[in-house]
Amino acid sequence: MPCFDANETVSAFIADTVLELMRKGGTGEVLMVNSAGVYLNACDQIWLLCDISWGAIPIGIAIEDFAENIKNLQIEQGQSFLYRENKLIFSGRELELCCLPAISKAGSLEKPRSDLMRRAARDIVDLHKVRGISMLVLPLLIDDEKQDIALLNPYCERAYPLLLRLIEVLSCESDEDVRECVASLLGLGVGLTPSADDVMLGMLYTFRMLGNETPESVKVFRESIAEMCDTHTSKVSAAYLKAVLSGAHFERLERVFCGLCGAIPLDTSLLLEVGGSSGSEMLLGMLLALHICGYRTN
Repeated sequence: MPCFDANETVSAFIADTVLELMRKGGTGEVLMVNSAGVYLNACDQIWLLCDISWGAIPIGIAIEDFAENIKNLQIEQGQSFLYRENKLIFSGRELELCCLPAISKAGSLEKPRSDLMRRAARDIVDLHKVRGISMLVLPLLIDDEKQDIALLNPYCERAYPLLLRLIEVLSCESDEDVRECVASLLGLGVGLTPSADDVMLGMLYTFRMLGNETPESVKVFRESIAEMCDTHTSKVSAAYLKAVLSGAHFERLERVFCGLCGAIPLDTSLLLEVGGSSGSEMLLGMLLALHICGYRTN
């Protein structure tokens, strides 16, 4: 089958780990196709092929004209594909990629601001999500008398005491209790990436941005997730967690962090539109990490 647009390249943000594998070349399999993205398995790694509007993502390739290119490639679940430097090949149809420069890794030199944290927390509340656990932002960070939110759904009911305990043990640096909390939270919740995983991903990213401001126990938190994620949660979620642990960028999280510091205007909308509840749970995780490091919403 002939290639389409053979002389045309597509601009893309490509995660460093994916770019490294593409240079080596190999074969993979299409795991899942939906309107938001295409999940691929290559060398036992999960890649996400999605639209360039996502910016830099931790586990894959964000391409321009995603919908049109996916239509032209005629990608289907279970299909095999080839990859080599700058190219993805599906049933003979090639997608040639032009790697865009990496975004800045510097983050913000400013400190997170309480007023901006409060605004971000209210952005979560205003969504009134009944699925997932993002509404736990109320009893955890805004109004501890709103404990009835913990009964909103079974996941909230299970996650609320675990997150309370995690906040406590990360603050007082009880290593064994950190591991127990991580073991109980991994895989908890709804969605392709379970709710509590999304919260912890937001925490991991924020701890990384804060650098040496984090408690010593954060090292145990990171190590515990790295050790357990392959056996305690989904492959897709484990791929995201491991990528962030290894230093991968997630542009939508980084822009929110810089917004919380006042370095750029705070705009949570792009993060909050991620998944059914994933974005709001990642934002909850970011705010929890800031809270643990001494930054408060009040």
